[in-house]
Amino acid sequence: MIVDTSVWVEYLRRTESAFDLFLDAEIQAGRPIATPAAAAMELLAGCRTEPEALKLSQLLSRFEVLVPETVADFQHAALVYRTCRRAGHTIRSLVDCLV
Repeated sequence: MIVDTSVWVEYLRRTESAFDLFLDAEIQAGRPIATPAAAAMELLAGCRTEPEALKLSQLLSRFEVLVPETVADFQHAALVYRTCRRAGHTIRSLVDCLV
């Protein structure tokens, strides 16, 4: 399962939302979980302290991190962004297109 930033935030905040509970169950069951590198970056950037960042890094290190392999991945993300924009959709972040 690939877990993006928003789901991790729900889990880390222990919101008791469906996303939080589902991810917690998947982790407890030992199911394979992966996170895009860009999502890991966003999560770590949101840490307020270095100890918080270290704790989060340790958590994320338990799971696979998906790293874009070629420049073509970034080119495709830019194409997705432009296509959505032309269709009248607002994309919050290029990172969302990369994921």
